[in-house]
Amino acid sequence: VTLIGEDGQMLSCSRGDISISGIGLQLDAPSNFAVGDRVQIVLPDVGILRGFVRYSARRIGIVFDFHSEEIRDRLIVSLFTNGM
Repeated sequence: VTLIGEDGQMLSCSRGDISISGIGLQLDAPSNFAVGDRVQIVLPDVGILRGFVRYSARRIGIVFDFHSEEIRDRLIVSLFTNGM
């Protein structure tokens, strides 16, 4: 999973959990993302999702802001078929 901030900051992470409403990621070091920041989340087999940071430190929580039904549907399929 890769996070991209509005300022171009990028962060990759492979540990966390995901649901239809958002994602929580465990970070190796604190990030510069702040609560309320708009981010893009790049998920393999799904695409680019948009969201807002809800908490940030060594664990970052993001609530999805679906911009298309197609992306939402791909996430649902991936969650239930790929064991994401």
